[in-house]
Amino acid sequence: MKNETLKTFLLLGALAFALAASAAPPPKKKAPAAKRETFASLRERYVKAFLSRFPVVATYLGASGLDRSLEPLDGKLRDYRPEALRGERAEWERTRAALSRTDRSPLAPEDRIDADVMDAQLAFLLSNLDRRLEERALDVFLEEPLRGTEWLLQGMTRTGASTYGTPPEWASLRARVEAIPGGAWRATRSPTTA
Repeated sequence: MKNETLKTFLLLGALAFALAASAAPPPKKKAPAAKRETFASLRERYVKAFLSRFPVVATYLGASGLDRSLEPLDGKLRDYRPEALRGERAEWERTRAALSRTDRSPLAPEDRIDADVMDAQLAFLLSNLDRRLEERALDVFLEEPLRGTEWLLQGMTRTGASTYGTPPEWASLRARVEAIPGGAWRATRSPTTA
């Protein structure tokens, strides 16, 4: 009998708990907290932005192998128009501000190194923009187009015994050469290749 009473008591208790739980209004859901960007996503965003702003560096590093969406960079040179440089400055300042809000203490040692390198590189990029280095640096007009063209040629796919370059690779090369400031490439074209 004692066993029967215990079972009845437990059954009634469970039933009372179930009724109470179903009668109570559902708990209100908390509004989701504003998500803070993780360091990994900030780093990835920065790397893609950097490569997009410096397409010749992207070609040299093989960025299209990192992300196929970066493939069009092979046909470009850095954009030195004033509005593009203002946009670049704003991007670096936003990235640096987001990085300064990042708590580095829980990061793995290699991520802390990445954060330090990003911070130093952003300071360097902003300093170069402050100094308007692009107006005085010869590599803007000479080395960047030369290296960008050279690295595209070196990376072309072998298409035959003595031929290289797929149609998209040649299209990227043509686009990059046509992007050389001042139309310097036009002086080297013969009437038969125009």
